[in-house]
Amino acid sequence: LNLLLAFSVLMQERNVSRAAERLLLGQPGLSAALRRLRETLDDELFVRVGRGLQPTPRALLNDRVDGRHFGPG
Repeated sequence: LNLLLAFSVLMQERNVSRAAERLLLGQPGLSAALRRLRETLDDELFVRVGRGLQPTPRALLNDRVDGRHFGPG
C-alpha cells in the first residue's frame, strides 16, 4: 500500500473504516499503514474524535505540501 495514498484517503474520509473500504483494504491493514506513517513522520497525524479522526497540525501541513507536489497539474 502506498502510504501517501493511505494518508490522502484518510484526510478525505477522516474515518479509518470508510478509508479502508475506499482502498479495498481491511481496517487492520489501513491501521498498520497509519502506524508506519506515524513512525516515519514522528507525529500522531490524527487523533480520535468520537467515531472520526481529527488531523494534527502536522497532518494538515503534510496534506497541503502533498497536494501541491502530487496533485493534478
